[in-house]
Amino acid sequence: MSDDKPDLAKGVKAEDLREASPMIGLYEGQEVILVRHGRELSALSAKCTHLGASLEKGLVVEGQVRCPWHHARFSLADGTAEGGPAIQSLSCFRVEETDGLIRVLGKKAAPSPKSKANAERIVVVGTGAGGHALAAALGRAGRGADVTLIGAEPDAPYDRTFCSKQYLQGGKSRDECFLPVEGLDQVKIRTGTEITGVDVQSRELETALSA
Repeated sequence: MSDDKPDLAKGVKAEDLREASPMIGLYEGQEVILVRHGRELSALSAKCTHLGASLEKGLVVEGQVRCPWHHARFSLADGTAEGGPAIQSLSCFRVEETDGLIRVLGKKAAPSPKSKANAERIVVVGTGAGGHALAAALGRAGRGADVTLIGAEPDAPYDRTFCSKQYLQGGKSRDECFLPVEGLDQVKIRTGTEITGVDVQSRELETALSA
């Protein structure tokens, strides 16, 4: 971590932050990007939650910052991961502009999901990245208790690309291949369960294993 990054708690000159051009600095030792977009200012954790690319080089467009490596998209309003391959959101910080300085004031609390009463059960078939992302998004939206994620593989959801490019080349451990658990705290995950049929009318699934 470079020592030449500005201390965002002390502030940076407002005139130095250009429109749609992220500026990186430090807040309590953590790398944070500042982004000016229109009349808004955003402060977000600086590393993409997929593989850690610096968002200092990210593209700012349509209310999002986009990762320069694999084009994951994050909301500038609250750091929410809005497009794969990233699943985990960025941390979001309070920021103010006064007296010609922009300062980061502290980390914002994560937004509380809005629970929905009388929600129907949701079954997501497939524990790959797509099924995992859908289940996690439903969990963050307050639907986690209604969701069951089912897959035929015996392992918990893991990143197939990361496994082939990192683990098999000896760069990462097996445990580092598993996908993040943000949004899955209430989701029920059933591994080793193969779906063999779907009855659309009765809205039931047939499995190769007994329940």
